[in-house]
Amino acid sequence: MIKIPYPKNQKEKEAFENSYLNSLKKDINVKYINKHLNKIQYLSIPLNFNRLITASFPELLELLKIIDTSLLSLSLFKRRNFKKKFNYKENQPNISTFYMHQTDIKISSCFYCNIDFINSFKDISDYIDEIDFINSASFEELKVVNGIGDQIATKIINERKKDRIKSISDLKISSKIKKRISKFDFKNTHNHFTLDHVLPQSKYPYLSLCLYNLVPSCYSCNSKFKKAIDFSINDDLKYIIPTSKDFSLTDDFMFKILYSKNLKNINVDSDFTLKQEIYKNEALIKEYLKIFKINGRFVFHKDKVLELIHLKINYPDSKIKEISKLTGQSELSIKMDLFGKEIFEADVSNTPFSKLKRDIAINLKIS
Repeated sequence: MIKIPYPKNQKEKEAFENSYLNSLKKDINVKYINKHLNKIQYLSIPLNFNRLITASFPELLELLKIIDTSLLSLSLFKRRNFKKKFNYKENQPNISTFYMHQTDIKISSCFYCNIDFINSFKDISDYIDEIDFINSASFEELKVVNGIGDQIATKIINERKKDRIKSISDLKISSKIKKRISKFDFKNTHNHFTLDHVLPQSKYPYLSLCLYNLVPSCYSCNSKFKKAIDFSINDDLKYIIPTSKDFSLTDDFMFKILYSKNLKNINVDSDFTLKQEIYKNEALIKEYLKIFKINGRFVFHKDKVLELIHLKINYPDSKIKEISKLTGQSELSIKMDLFGKEIFEADVSNTPFSKLKRDIAINLKIS
């Protein structure tokens, strides 16, 4: 439901993709894979492993047809052998670590439903500063700093036993690790998300490692609702998949509220109904909404809409103008404080319920 905000700058995008390629296991038989892929001409250039793995989602929709056709020329044994070389199960821990450690995209809420939080986190307590961390962190917590292993963690604990460490510079460790500690540059050690294959690995194992075929999503969307259900695969799929550069789902349908009473008389969530209005790609969007149980899940959260309705009633434009004159704050900043900053951002942010809130804000003429 929310587009994944990949780097837009070409140089940063290439660095992001190369970082992903480097995260894959080094023992992938790229030479064997390329032996077959090089025979395939795509956009007048021979295909190769790196190009396939970082192909955009619209390109993947084209490539799956081309590769499927080319595989028909191979014997059943060679076909199976080719597909086995793309071993997602073996690479999954490396890929998860890539998503946990990279900072190019913000992972905050499920990109499919925009309801549940998804995130990576550091399994450490809260500390005042780096000195507090060094003097109080447990053995395992110290090792969250990239570069600190058992030996250095033991060394730090032994040093602080003698006397409280007053400065990072007092530590007898490398300057690189000191710098990481001083910046609280700690690696994420756990994650609270799953990775869904849009184009199923059961049918297209040779796309199972492709960067833009993977959607960070919540457990409910991936493992509970989608499970083994596949999207209808056609060229229009690129408009509803969060990894796609052609993604337009956010604009192709809207949440709307319908009510018969005067807005001021809406007191409980049963006083209005929450609907979706679809403008384009109706069949695919209906399928999407059905797969992820969007209707029922958002109806359960009508309280989010009720909050906006009550804020709109209590803070009409006239009152906001009055507050602006009294405080010297701009009307926009007051609205952002009252209704939520995410409603007024240029792009739909990846915070839970941002799509719902923006749509209802337009409906209520808040934004």
